[in-house]
Amino acid sequence: MTDRLVSVCIASIGRPSLLDTIKGIYACARPADMALEIVVVDDSLTGAALALLCCSDARKRVRVVTSASQNISVARNTGMAHARGDFIAFIDDDEVPDVNWLNNLVQLADSSGADAVQGTVIGIYPSDSPGWAVKLRPFDKSYGQAGARIEVGSTSNLLFRRSSLVIRTMKFNVVYGKSGGEDTDLCYRLTASGGVIVCSPGAVVYEIVPRARLDLRHLVRRYARGGHTYACVVLARQGLLRKLAEFVKALSLTMAFFVMAAVSSVALPATAMRFVLRLSGNVGKLIFFLGLPAWNLY
Repeated sequence: MTDRLVSVCIASIGRPSLLDTIKGIYACARPADMALEIVVVDDSLTGAALALLCCSDARKRVRVVTSASQNISVARNTGMAHARGDFIAFIDDDEVPDVNWLNNLVQLADSSGADAVQGTVIGIYPSDSPGWAVKLRPFDKSYGQAGARIEVGSTSNLLFRRSSLVIRTMKFNVVYGKSGGEDTDLCYRLTASGGVIVCSPGAVVYEIVPRARLDLRHLVRRYARGGHTYACVVLARQGLLRKLAEFVKALSLTMAFFVMAAVSSVALPATAMRFVLRLSGNVGKLIFFLGLPAWNLY
């Protein structure tokens, strides 16, 4: 007999990979006392996710709600508003969970009493990936050892205790709905208010990485946006001296990584790319500190 419920929320604009995501979720093991619901939020302007599901057996097994906002924060908030679970998990529609994904997330939430549990993302890279991408694996996300506390997380693989969000009346900030970083912002507000996020490295989802995402310009923008978001969310709340120290640090690291990338570019392309991406993250911070306009990822 089940007396608990976990809701898995998926914001989607109708990518075909959504069907594999849903299939993978239903294949997951979960605690014996826990039922499952899947809430798909159609954030397209054309009903693309609903149309995709209507042509599939999956339509009978999920609840589809509409946000039609093309704003990822609005879509995630819509999913939370319709989720009925004691726990609310987020996964992207280009990811497929490991069979023990839900088990590992919920069991650690139970044993630790944490407000949220962050899982691991492992990229599935195309066969024609450049050598540096195979070595660097730039879309993998690993956060720490089992039970380790973290300050911010990512909704590409994240479980919240519903009550922890309700008592804090927390929602995703729509300001980050086009730029990305809405999950960083919500998680930081959660931990800053005394909430606890812990890591579950065994709770794995696999992200399908298209070849186009390995384009250098895309990666540079993505990493720079990540640095800018971290500065907006975390560093903006610090005192003047901390901000000054972080600005000097970001400037110094930008110059250092530029030199190291240039030196290693001929003989060590993977090493050079690692420095380029780290440089990009610090450039993003500098863009924030200098008050320059940022850009959107969505």
